[in-house]
Amino acid sequence: MPSQIASARPLLNITETPVEPTSPVNPTSPPVEPTNPPVVEPTNPPTDAVDVPDRDNSRPNIEIKKTIDQSEGVPGELVAFSLHITNRGDKRAENVVVTDDLPSYLLLHDYSTSKGTINADGNTVRAELGTVEVGEYVVVRIRAYVAADAPETGRNTGSVTNSNGDKDPNNNSSTISFPIRQVVVLSPTPSLEIEIP
Repeated sequence: MPSQIASARPLLNITETPVEPTSPVNPTSPPVEPTNPPVVEPTNPPTDAVDVPDRDNSRPNIEIKKTIDQSEGVPGELVAFSLHITNRGDKRAENVVVTDDLPSYLLLHDYSTSKGTINADGNTVRAELGTVEVGEYVVVRIRAYVAADAPETGRNTGSVTNSNGDKDPNNNSSTISFPIRQVVVLSPTPSLEIEIP
């Protein structure tokens, strides 16, 4: 009987190569900042706490009203005028100036203001009030003598201005008319001299 030859496949010598574990993330390592971080512009930038931006149509509204304390003027006597200034808008008024030009038959005596400074140049009175807040009220007072040659009706106008706009320019001036009593000056009657012989 023929001999049997057993053939065997050679065994493969497989060597396993260990896999090196990756380095664990160090939780203490600082985060990596992006090289070009995006810039986000605010959609609603903050507004000033006092002045509201013009985009909401906020404006001052400086109103002036002039009154007289007497029912009529009398030559040789004082008349007293008051100028009432109020900010009826929704924004403060800046650099507010009140001006009153007295006519020549009103002789300036004195003047005052409840706010700011006031001065006169001849018969022109000028009061610098500075800033007038919303709802604030200021009064300027002027007294003058009525001249002997004053007309039957007196007229006087006061005006106000500011530097940051006004909602209603139609109320920036005020004119008052008032009667003036006419005084009749009688000429003295010449004396009659009689000569007695």
